[in-house]
Amino acid sequence: MSIQEALSSHSWFQVMKDEYTTLLSNHTWSLTHLSAGAKVVGCKWIFKNKFHADGSFQRHKTRFVAKGFNQTAGCDYNETYSPVVKPSTIRLVLSHAVTTTWPSIKLMSIMRS
Repeated sequence: MSIQEALSSHSWFQVMKDEYTTLLSNHTWSLTHLSAGAKVVGCKWIFKNKFHADGSFQRHKTRFVAKGFNQTAGCDYNETYSPVVKPSTIRLVLSHAVTTTWPSIKLMSIMRS
C-alpha cells in the first residue's frame, strides 16, 4: 500500500494519526532544526493488516520507522541504546522464580542485570 492510498482511506488515516500521537506522547522523537553538516535520516510508514487465528480481519496496524540502514556507525551515530523488555519475558522469569522457589534477593539480582 502506498502512502497516498492510506491517506485516502479513513480507517488507515486514523491508525496513522494514532501512531503519530503515540510517538509524540511517548517522547520517542521530536522535530528539530537540522544542524550544519548533519544528514537527514529518512522515515517511512509500514502498513500491515492483522488477522485473528481463524483468518478473519482484526485491525490495521502502522509503524513510522526511521531508515537507519542509511547511517554509518561512528559518523552518523556513536552508540545505540534500546531499553526494551517484553512483558512475556518478565512473566516467564517471575513464573520460574515462583515454581523453583527462588529467594527474592536472587530474583532482584537477575532483574537488575
